[in-house]
Amino acid sequence: MAVALGVAALVSFRAPDVYSASLVLTVERLPRLPESFSVPTPQEVTERARDRSLLVGALGDADRAQWFVDHAKFGVEKDLVTVTLEGAAPPEDLVDMLEAVARGLREAYAHDLAEAIDLRLAEIALRVKTLEAQIAEWQGFADEAYREALRQREEIRAKIEAIKEDPSLLQVEVGLERRTLEGALAEKELDLLFSRLRPVENLIDGVDRLGILYFDQISGRYVDAKTELLSLQEEEALLQELRDRGGVLRVVRGPNGSDEPVGPNRGMNLAVAGILGLFMGVLLAFLWNCLRGDIDTAEAGSRASVCG
Repeated sequence: MAVALGVAALVSFRAPDVYSASLVLTVERLPRLPESFSVPTPQEVTERARDRSLLVGALGDADRAQWFVDHAKFGVEKDLVTVTLEGAAPPEDLVDMLEAVARGLREAYAHDLAEAIDLRLAEIALRVKTLEAQIAEWQGFADEAYREALRQREEIRAKIEAIKEDPSLLQVEVGLERRTLEGALAEKELDLLFSRLRPVENLIDGVDRLGILYFDQISGRYVDAKTELLSLQEEEALLQELRDRGGVLRVVRGPNGSDEPVGPNRGMNLAVAGILGLFMGVLLAFLWNCLRGDIDTAEAGSRASVCG
Protein backbone atom coordinates (compact mmCIF):
# COMPACT_ATOMS: atom_id res chain seq x y z
CA MET A 1 0.00 0.00 0.00
CA ALA A 2 2.85 2.37 0.84
CA VAL A 3 4.54 1.60 -2.48
CA ALA A 4 1.31 2.22 -4.40
CA LEU A 5 0.74 5.53 -2.63
CA GLY A 6 4.32 6.59 -3.24
CA VAL A 7 4.19 5.80 -6.94
CA ALA A 8 0.80 7.53 -7.35
CA ALA A 9 2.01 10.62 -5.52
CA LEU A 10 5.17 10.77 -7.61
CA VAL A 11 3.31 10.45 -10.88
CA SER A 12 0.44 12.78 -9.95
CA PHE A 13 2.52 15.63 -8.54
CA ARG A 14 5.05 15.49 -11.34
CA ALA A 15 2.31 15.63 -14.02
CA PRO A 16 1.52 19.14 -15.32
CA ASP A 17 -1.80 20.80 -14.58
CA VAL A 18 -4.53 20.29 -17.20
CA TYR A 19 -6.83 23.20 -18.07
CA SER A 20 -10.09 23.29 -20.02
CA ALA A 21 -11.93 25.70 -22.36
CA SER A 22 -15.27 25.29 -24.09
CA LEU A 23 -17.24 26.76 -26.96
CA VAL A 24 -20.88 26.36 -28.05
CA LEU A 25 -21.95 26.81 -31.69
CA THR A 26 -25.28 26.58 -33.47
CA VAL A 27 -26.51 26.44 -37.05
CA GLU A 28 -28.95 29.26 -37.79
CA ARG A 29 -32.12 28.59 -39.78
CA LEU A 30 -32.09 31.40 -42.32
CA PRO A 31 -35.01 31.99 -44.74
CA ARG A 32 -34.90 31.59 -48.54
CA LEU A 33 -31.46 30.03 -48.79
CA PRO A 34 -30.27 29.08 -52.30
CA GLU A 35 -31.08 25.52 -53.32
CA SER A 36 -27.41 24.88 -54.15
CA PHE A 37 -26.45 25.52 -50.50
CA SER A 38 -26.99 22.64 -48.09
CA VAL A 39 -27.51 23.72 -44.49
CA PRO A 40 -24.97 21.78 -42.40
CA THR A 41 -26.12 19.52 -39.60
CA PRO A 42 -24.39 19.68 -36.19
CA GLN A 43 -22.70 16.37 -37.01
CA GLU A 44 -21.32 17.83 -40.24
CA VAL A 45 -20.02 20.83 -38.28
CA THR A 46 -18.08 18.52 -35.92
CA GLU A 47 -16.61 16.65 -38.88
CA ARG A 48 -15.52 19.87 -40.54
CA ALA A 49 -14.01 21.09 -37.27
CA ARG A 50 -11.62 18.11 -37.51
CA ASP A 51 -10.60 18.89 -41.09
CA ARG A 52 -6.82 19.21 -41.21
CA SER A 53 -6.67 21.83 -43.97
CA LEU A 54 -9.18 24.06 -42.13
CA LEU A 55 -7.31 23.65 -38.81
CA VAL A 56 -3.92 24.36 -40.38
CA GLY A 57 -5.31 27.53 -41.94
CA ALA A 58 -6.94 28.60 -38.67
CA LEU A 59 -4.17 27.66 -36.23
CA GLY A 60 -1.15 28.39 -38.38
CA ASP A 61 0.75 25.10 -38.47
CA ALA A 62 0.23 21.35 -38.66
CA ASP A 63 1.51 20.59 -35.14
CA ARG A 64 -1.06 22.84 -33.47
CA ALA A 65 -3.74 21.37 -35.74
CA GLN A 66 -2.80 17.83 -34.69
CA TRP A 67 -2.69 18.87 -31.02
CA PHE A 68 -6.21 20.26 -31.37
CA VAL A 69 -7.49 17.05 -32.97
CA ASP A 70 -5.93 14.96 -30.18
CA HIS A 71 -7.32 17.07 -27.31
CA ALA A 72 -10.69 18.35 -28.60
CA LYS A 73 -13.95 16.73 -27.59
CA PHE A 74 -17.24 17.37 -29.37
CA GLY A 75 -20.79 17.07 -28.13
CA VAL A 76 -24.05 17.45 -30.06
CA GLU A 77 -27.39 18.27 -28.47
CA LYS A 78 -30.24 19.22 -30.82
CA ASP A 79 -28.89 22.16 -32.86
CA LEU A 80 -25.97 22.92 -30.52
CA VAL A 81 -22.37 21.83 -30.97
CA THR A 82 -20.15 21.94 -27.88
CA VAL A 83 -16.38 21.94 -28.35
CA THR A 84 -14.28 21.26 -25.26
CA LEU A 85 -10.51 21.54 -25.35
CA GLU A 86 -8.45 20.09 -22.50
CA GLY A 87 -4.69 19.99 -22.28
CA ALA A 88 -1.56 20.91 -20.41
CA ALA A 89 -1.58 24.47 -21.70
CA PRO A 90 -2.55 27.84 -20.21
CA PRO A 91 -6.28 28.53 -20.46
CA GLU A 92 -5.56 31.66 -22.50
CA ASP A 93 -3.94 29.53 -25.21
CA LEU A 94 -6.89 27.13 -25.22
CA VAL A 95 -9.32 30.03 -25.60
CA ASP A 96 -7.26 31.48 -28.45
CA MET A 97 -7.26 28.13 -30.25
CA LEU A 98 -11.02 27.77 -29.91
CA GLU A 99 -11.55 31.33 -31.16
CA ALA A 100 -9.35 30.65 -34.17
CA VAL A 101 -11.15 27.41 -35.00
CA ALA A 102 -14.59 29.04 -34.60
CA ARG A 103 -13.51 31.90 -36.85
CA GLY A 104 -12.21 29.45 -39.44
CA LEU A 105 -15.45 27.47 -39.41
CA ARG A 106 -17.59 30.59 -39.75
CA GLU A 107 -15.46 31.90 -42.62
CA ALA A 108 -15.60 28.53 -44.38
CA TYR A 109 -19.39 28.34 -44.21
CA ALA A 110 -19.70 32.03 -45.10
CA HIS A 111 -17.59 31.36 -48.21
CA ASP A 112 -19.77 28.40 -49.18
CA LEU A 113 -22.92 30.47 -48.70
CA ALA A 114 -21.48 33.41 -50.67
CA GLU A 115 -20.68 31.10 -53.60
CA ALA A 116 -24.21 29.68 -53.58
CA ILE A 117 -25.68 33.20 -53.37
CA ASP A 118 -23.54 34.44 -56.27
CA LEU A 119 -24.68 31.49 -58.38
CA ARG A 120 -28.32 32.15 -57.58
CA LEU A 121 -27.93 35.90 -58.19
CA ALA A 122 -26.48 35.14 -61.62
CA GLU A 123 -29.48 32.91 -62.38
CA ILE A 124 -31.86 35.63 -61.17
CA ALA A 125 -30.12 38.29 -63.30
CA LEU A 126 -30.44 36.11 -66.40
CA ARG A 127 -34.10 35.37 -65.71
CA VAL A 128 -34.86 39.05 -64.99
CA LYS A 129 -33.21 40.02 -68.27
CA THR A 130 -35.33 37.48 -70.14
CA LEU A 131 -38.55 38.64 -68.47
CA GLU A 132 -37.79 42.31 -69.06
CA ALA A 133 -37.09 41.61 -72.74
CA GLN A 134 -40.39 39.74 -73.03
CA ILE A 135 -42.29 42.51 -71.26
CA ALA A 136 -40.63 45.11 -73.50
CA GLU A 137 -41.69 43.10 -76.55
CA TRP A 138 -45.30 42.95 -75.33
CA GLN A 139 -45.22 46.66 -74.53
CA GLY A 140 -43.90 47.38 -78.00
CA PHE A 141 -46.77 45.37 -79.49
CA ALA A 142 -49.29 47.36 -77.43
CA ASP A 143 -47.68 50.67 -78.37
CA GLU A 144 -47.65 49.76 -82.04
CA ALA A 145 -51.31 48.72 -81.91
CA TYR A 146 -52.17 52.00 -80.14
CA ARG A 147 -50.34 54.10 -82.73
CA GLU A 148 -51.98 52.19 -85.57
CA ALA A 149 -55.39 52.76 -83.97
CA LEU A 150 -54.70 56.48 -83.70
CA ARG A 151 -53.68 56.58 -87.36
CA GLN A 152 -56.78 54.67 -88.45
CA ARG A 153 -58.99 56.94 -86.36
CA GLU A 154 -57.58 60.05 -87.99
CA GLU A 155 -57.94 58.48 -91.43
CA ILE A 156 -61.54 57.43 -90.83
CA ARG A 157 -62.48 60.77 -89.31
CA ALA A 158 -60.94 62.55 -92.28
CA LYS A 159 -63.04 60.50 -94.68
CA ILE A 160 -66.17 61.15 -92.65
CA GLU A 161 -65.50 64.86 -92.62
CA ALA A 162 -64.88 64.81 -96.36
CA ILE A 163 -68.28 63.22 -96.99
CA LYS A 164 -70.03 65.62 -94.62
CA GLU A 165 -68.46 68.62 -96.28
CA ASP A 166 -69.64 67.62 -99.79
CA PRO A 167 -73.33 68.66 -100.00
CA SER A 168 -73.70 67.16 -103.45
CA LEU A 169 -73.26 63.67 -101.96
CA LEU A 170 -75.68 64.10 -99.06
CA GLN A 171 -78.41 66.15 -100.81
CA VAL A 172 -81.27 64.08 -102.18
CA GLU A 173 -83.41 65.82 -104.79
CA VAL A 174 -86.72 64.48 -106.06
CA GLY A 175 -86.64 63.63 -109.74
CA LEU A 176 -82.89 63.49 -109.92
CA GLU A 177 -82.32 59.79 -109.87
CA ARG A 178 -78.51 59.96 -110.19
CA ARG A 179 -78.13 62.42 -107.30
CA THR A 180 -80.37 60.25 -105.10
CA LEU A 181 -78.19 57.20 -105.80
CA GLU A 182 -75.06 59.12 -104.86
CA GLY A 183 -76.69 60.19 -101.62
CA ALA A 184 -77.63 56.61 -100.76
CA LEU A 185 -74.09 55.42 -101.47
CA ALA A 186 -72.67 58.23 -99.34
CA GLU A 187 -74.95 57.26 -96.46
CA LYS A 188 -73.91 53.62 -96.73
CA GLU A 189 -70.24 54.64 -96.80
CA LEU A 190 -70.77 56.72 -93.66
CA ASP A 191 -72.29 53.73 -91.90
CA LEU A 192 -69.33 51.64 -92.93
CA LEU A 193 -66.86 54.25 -91.72
CA PHE A 194 -68.63 54.56 -88.38
CA SER A 195 -68.64 50.78 -87.97
CA ARG A 196 -64.88 50.78 -88.61
CA LEU A 197 -64.38 53.69 -86.26
CA ARG A 198 -66.16 52.02 -83.31
CA PRO A 199 -63.61 49.19 -82.62
CA VAL A 200 -60.75 51.63 -83.18
CA GLU A 201 -62.19 53.97 -80.58
CA ASN A 202 -62.72 51.02 -78.21
CA LEU A 203 -59.09 49.97 -78.59
CA ILE A 204 -57.79 53.46 -77.93
CA ASP A 205 -60.04 53.88 -74.92
CA GLY A 206 -59.10 50.43 -73.56
CA VAL A 207 -55.38 51.04 -73.90
CA ASP A 208 -55.76 54.44 -72.24
CA ARG A 209 -57.51 52.82 -69.27
CA LEU A 210 -55.83 49.38 -68.97
CA GLY A 211 -52.64 49.65 -70.94
CA ILE A 212 -51.23 46.31 -72.07
CA LEU A 213 -53.88 44.43 -70.05
CA TYR A 214 -56.47 45.38 -72.68
CA PHE A 215 -55.06 42.73 -75.03
CA ASP A 216 -56.48 39.40 -73.91
CA GLN A 217 -53.93 37.35 -75.86
CA ILE A 218 -51.02 38.64 -73.77
CA SER A 219 -52.58 40.01 -70.58
CA GLY A 220 -52.34 36.69 -68.68
CA ARG A 221 -48.73 36.10 -69.61
CA TYR A 222 -47.92 39.74 -68.85
CA VAL A 223 -49.37 39.45 -65.32
CA ASP A 224 -47.47 36.20 -64.71
CA ALA A 225 -44.23 37.75 -65.92
CA LYS A 226 -44.72 40.83 -63.74
CA THR A 227 -45.48 38.65 -60.69
CA GLU A 228 -42.40 36.52 -61.27
CA LEU A 229 -40.29 39.62 -61.78
CA LEU A 230 -41.41 41.08 -58.44
CA SER A 231 -40.72 37.75 -56.71
CA LEU A 232 -37.23 37.60 -58.20
CA GLN A 233 -36.49 41.16 -57.15
CA GLU A 234 -37.63 40.35 -53.60
CA GLU A 235 -35.46 37.22 -53.55
CA GLU A 236 -32.49 39.18 -54.87
CA ALA A 237 -32.82 41.77 -52.08
CA LEU A 238 -33.08 39.00 -49.48
CA LEU A 239 -30.02 37.20 -50.84
CA GLN A 240 -28.02 40.42 -50.78
CA GLU A 241 -29.01 40.86 -47.13
CA LEU A 242 -27.99 37.28 -46.33
CA ARG A 243 -24.65 37.81 -48.02
CA ASP A 244 -23.96 40.92 -45.99
CA ARG A 245 -25.01 39.12 -42.82
CA GLY A 246 -22.47 36.31 -43.16
CA GLY A 247 -22.59 32.55 -42.71
CA VAL A 248 -25.03 30.21 -41.01
CA LEU A 249 -22.79 29.33 -38.07
CA ARG A 250 -23.17 31.40 -34.90
CA VAL A 251 -21.32 31.35 -31.57
CA VAL A 252 -23.80 30.87 -28.75
CA ARG A 253 -21.40 30.89 -25.83
CA GLY A 254 -17.67 31.22 -25.33
CA PRO A 255 -15.01 30.39 -25.76
CA ASN A 256 -14.56 30.35 -21.98
CA GLY A 257 -11.57 29.01 -20.09
CA SER A 258 -11.27 27.95 -16.46
CA ASP A 259 -8.50 29.42 -14.33
CA GLU A 260 -8.60 26.34 -12.09
CA PRO A 261 -7.04 23.14 -13.45
CA VAL A 262 -9.36 20.26 -14.18
CA GLY A 263 -6.67 17.65 -13.82
CA PRO A 264 -4.92 15.62 -12.79
CA ASN A 265 -7.18 14.75 -9.83
CA ARG A 266 -4.39 14.03 -7.39
CA GLY A 267 -6.66 13.20 -4.44
CA MET A 268 -8.59 10.67 -6.53
CA ASN A 269 -5.36 9.17 -7.82
CA LEU A 270 -4.01 8.71 -4.26
CA ALA A 271 -7.32 7.24 -3.05
CA VAL A 272 -7.46 4.73 -5.91
CA ALA A 273 -3.78 3.86 -5.43
CA GLY A 274 -4.35 3.32 -1.69
CA ILE A 275 -7.32 1.04 -2.27
CA LEU A 276 -5.47 -0.94 -4.95
CA GLY A 277 -2.37 -1.15 -2.73
CA LEU A 278 -4.43 -2.38 0.20
CA PHE A 279 -6.18 -4.95 -1.99
CA MET A 280 -2.88 -6.17 -3.43
CA GLY A 281 -1.35 -6.29 0.08
CA VAL A 282 -4.21 -8.44 1.42
CA LEU A 283 -3.99 -10.67 -1.64
CA LEU A 284 -0.25 -11.10 -1.19
CA ALA A 285 -0.77 -11.85 2.53
CA PHE A 286 -3.25 -14.61 1.72
CA LEU A 287 -0.95 -15.95 -0.96
CA TRP A 288 2.03 -15.90 1.42
CA ASN A 289 -0.01 -17.62 4.12
CA CYS A 290 -1.13 -20.29 1.65
CA LEU A 291 2.43 -20.90 0.52
CA ARG A 292 3.66 -21.12 4.09
CA GLY A 293 0.90 -23.65 4.90
CA ASP A 294 2.02 -25.88 2.06
CA ILE A 295 5.65 -25.64 3.17
CA ASP A 296 4.79 -26.49 6.80
CA THR A 297 2.69 -29.47 5.68
CA ALA A 298 5.53 -30.77 3.53
CA GLU A 299 8.05 -30.40 6.36
CA ALA A 300 5.73 -32.19 8.82
CA GLY A 301 5.27 -35.09 6.42
CA SER A 302 9.00 -35.35 5.93
CA ARG A 303 9.70 -35.52 9.68
CA ALA A 304 6.99 -38.17 10.16
CA SER A 305 8.54 -40.42 7.55
CA VAL A 306 11.98 -40.08 9.11
CA CYS A 307 10.65 -40.97 12.58
CA GLY A 308 8.87 -44.01 11.24
